[in-house]
Amino acid sequence: MRPFMLILLSLLPATPTLAYVGPGLGLGVIGALVGGLLALLMAIVGLVWYPIKRMLRKARNPAGKDQNDRAAPTRDQEPEPGDGA
Repeated sequence: MRPFMLILLSLLPATPTLAYVGPGLGLGVIGALVGGLLALLMAIVGLVWYPIKRMLRKARNPAGKDQNDRAAPTRDQEPEPGDGA
């Protein structure tokens, strides 16, 4: 019986309150909502974009190496000319 009464009371119309939402609070709420939505959108884009970017890079360079990726010389190797060492 108690859950039925709670549901019935929640369906009754609420009485209007006399509250003033000024421009400062209104713009603050709008700004917070827009910022939250943009943060959510950027998180989704980041989660989707970086795997696609990695896949495109692998498709473009099937050897698995970037042209800028060179292994650093070990102690028994001579540095290549132009490495600044």
